[in-house]
Amino acid sequence: MKPHRFSLEPLNFPTMPASDLVSVAAQASFEFVSFTLNTPAAKVLPVSEVVADRSRRSALKAQMRETGVGLLNIECFNLTPESKVEEFRAGLECGHDLGARSGTAILWENSNRADGLAKYRALCDMAAELGISINLEFFGTCKSMNKLGDALAFVKEAARPNGGLVIDIMHVIRNGSSVEDLRKLDPKLIKMVQLCDGPKSVPPDFAVAEVTANRLYPGEGTFPVRDFVRALPSDAVVGLECPKETLSGKVSPVEQARNMLAAARAVYA
Repeated sequence: MKPHRFSLEPLNFPTMPASDLVSVAAQASFEFVSFTLNTPAAKVLPVSEVVADRSRRSALKAQMRETGVGLLNIECFNLTPESKVEEFRAGLECGHDLGARSGTAILWENSNRADGLAKYRALCDMAAELGISINLEFFGTCKSMNKLGDALAFVKEAARPNGGLVIDIMHVIRNGSSVEDLRKLDPKLIKMVQLCDGPKSVPPDFAVAEVTANRLYPGEGTFPVRDFVRALPSDAVVGLECPKETLSGKVSPVEQARNMLAAARAVYA
């Protein structure tokens, strides 16, 4: 099985500046990174300073050219009832300037489907002008969008050519879907992928902590990681999202990144 290419996701080191994330990715032999360029649902991922600071952005662009590390994805456009789509433009334009291919949208506790659809469509249209796809992520700790089937129906109803899905194995497994469900999807809708591993189950009160800071590297848990990667489009770039707060201060970020990449590559052996 030919390995996919890999991206180092910002949740692994949530407070790390973008320039340091690129440095870690380069030293660990990742081809891509993703950046937080818009405010997510929780303040777990602070917005990068390069959105507003153009001098730092220019330095970051030069660093990325020098290291060969590309930008895969923009986190995270939050379609709440209060959100204003025009305010997403700064993050999109920054991502475009840095070479982003895609952006992630979430519906964080927005029970108004019509409002969510209108904002998603408007965000997709704005992003299309910049050549960026907008991919909807579902996850169990979100009441408004926590199932693969619901996310698929939403994206299909939105009917935007640059719309798609974020497929994170953590949320697929924890929310009652399966690899077989992925095989039934139109591969063109799978535009962002995230890989990790986990135990068979966790206590309900640990669910948020697992997602944000306590994931396992591929192969360390019980998730069907090999079947999962086999079900992905061959041209997918796989984001490794394996935060381990227990390693903070004990194992360097570079070593953590190397270890998670080695674990992911072993899945393909």
